[in-house]
Amino acid sequence: MSIEITKTDDTLTLVRTFDAPVERVFAAWTTPALVEQWWGCDQCESVTATIDARVGGTFTTVMAIRGHGDHTSVGEYVEFEPNRRVKVRSDYEGNEMVVTVDFESMDDDKTKVTLEQRGFPFPGAQDMIAAGFTHSLDKLEKTLAA
Repeated sequence: MSIEITKTDDTLTLVRTFDAPVERVFAAWTTPALVEQWWGCDQCESVTATIDARVGGTFTTVMAIRGHGDHTSVGEYVEFEPNRRVKVRSDYEGNEMVVTVDFESMDDDKTKVTLEQRGFPFPGAQDMIAAGFTHSLDKLEKTLAA
């Protein structure tokens, strides 16, 4: 399915609809074994995820990126509403970012996902991050279809 991307100076928003019920899509964002199947850009060779999905809980993802080594992201859940919203404050190589993911149940067991990121590790990072999220969401679609 297509993806809608919107950028401002301080935000990046991606919207995509998945052909799966909201419970499956939400579980794919909050279950380590599922996250490891789809998280990361197209150069990502493997992902290790540790997730304590609750307000105050933490997560760590380690992406092994071909030609670039391991990239670790750690953060904390600041909002957690099952099947509705996940909001995390994360640290990527010393830069704080806030990512909010909203899940909307649609007709015919489809789910609309709206992802918004505020804060970026360096100027011009939005394009790289948008590409990475796009690749991840493409892989998520395949994971959900399996």
